[in-house]
Amino acid sequence: MLFDEINLAQKQVNFEVIIVENGSTDDTISIINKHKHKIENLNLIYVLKNIGIGHAIKKGIKEANTDIICYSHADLQIKIENCIIALKIYKEDHNINTFVKGKRVSRSFIDFIFTSAMSLFNSIMFFTFLEDIHAQPNMFKKSEVLNIEQIPDNMGIDLFLYLYFKNKKYKIKRFNVNFLKRRYGFGSNDNFKQKLAYIPKAIKSSIQILSMKKFK
Repeated sequence: MLFDEINLAQKQVNFEVIIVENGSTDDTISIINKHKHKIENLNLIYVLKNIGIGHAIKKGIKEANTDIICYSHADLQIKIENCIIALKIYKEDHNINTFVKGKRVSRSFIDFIFTSAMSLFNSIMFFTFLEDIHAQPNMFKKSEVLNIEQIPDNMGIDLFLYLYFKNKKYKIKRFNVNFLKRRYGFGSNDNFKQKLAYIPKAIKSSIQILSMKKFK
């Protein structure tokens, strides 16, 4: 379970944990309340309406009391221990001009093809090589993002930050992260039909990011 993984990680590194409850309609809140005692230095943020994954992550970034940010989904497809690995990689460069991003391995063939196609599309659109855009975790300094509000409220947050730090000529450090099967609930991009429905949304998000002055 997520809380047990965080508990183990905190025994290695003392860090603040921010969990954003993003307007869930299931029993997520009761599960959080049942297990939150397992985590130290916990900050719970409740979003009444799910505006988008980017909006939830932005809430967490703004509330963070530390400058080093590491964010990931809470669906256990990526183990929390990868945040500890990301931190070790980040510190290798003495935290200077570095953006650390996972790279998913052990994915299904369909997922790999879909991700590769979207990476190629965005690489052409933005004239820069982009690979596995939505891989996590992502680690960077909060103070290095000049305007957090400009980050998209939707799934475009991963693309935006990837491009943001590439355009600032930061060192992009990738590391392999095992992508596991979802253990609880359902995702919005799990099956082939959902992936097809995702494509126009992703293209629209990319176009919106392209229109920003930062990326012209």
